[in-house]
Amino acid sequence: MAKIGSARKSLKMGPAGRKRSIRSRLSAMSAFLRRWLSRAAKSAKSKISVASIQGVRSRRSVDSMDNHSKEIDAANAKFSLVVETLRTHGSCRFKVSGSSMLPTLWPGELVLIERKPFPEIVPGDIVLYERDGRFFLHRLESVRIDHDHARAHVLIMIRGDAMPQQDPPVSADQLLGVLAGVWRKSNWISIPRRMSVASLGMAVVARRSVLFSQLLLRAYASLSTFVSKREQLAEIS
Repeated sequence: MAKIGSARKSLKMGPAGRKRSIRSRLSAMSAFLRRWLSRAAKSAKSKISVASIQGVRSRRSVDSMDNHSKEIDAANAKFSLVVETLRTHGSCRFKVSGSSMLPTLWPGELVLIERKPFPEIVPGDIVLYERDGRFFLHRLESVRIDHDHARAHVLIMIRGDAMPQQDPPVSADQLLGVLAGVWRKSNWISIPRRMSVASLGMAVVARRSVLFSQLLLRAYASLSTFVSKREQLAEIS
């Protein structure tokens, strides 16, 4: 009865009513298509943005790996150059970096390293050694001999003057040379094996306070700037 009633109503509507119903259906379909297309466009944009972010991240990771490999190559090249220079000429020069030897050695100072047989190296000498492709210029404190399965192993105990702890033990094969002099006041100056009371006191404080080390570095930088300006004025006058 319901179908017959609806059929009768559609017959009573006439051509104008049927056109209005068709238009309403078409408008509903077009609205649905617009909503579907907008959702599809948003999902496509989100996929593109995620892909672009992943691409940027991958490029950054590749760049960081390239930079790290370049740093490793530069360190290996520097290590090879220093070792070759020491073997060929018996000495080499380079500038100090870092604050582990304050107040004995300061960053930027030019040092002279010379080869020396291990039996002639004694506690108090400042030695250059290598570990994992890095150079360390620290003071030799003691030499220890460990016996393992009827074999004697020589372990060298080294420490930076401003470092709170000793370095890991070093073997004799890791030693590259000994500090022979520091360039100061237009002359090569030798560093004594024993620190002065004032230097030892500053080193002890620097071992316990990073702030004190930073203050020492700032004071040294200010003094260096003052001395350089004074020398320039003396040359002009």
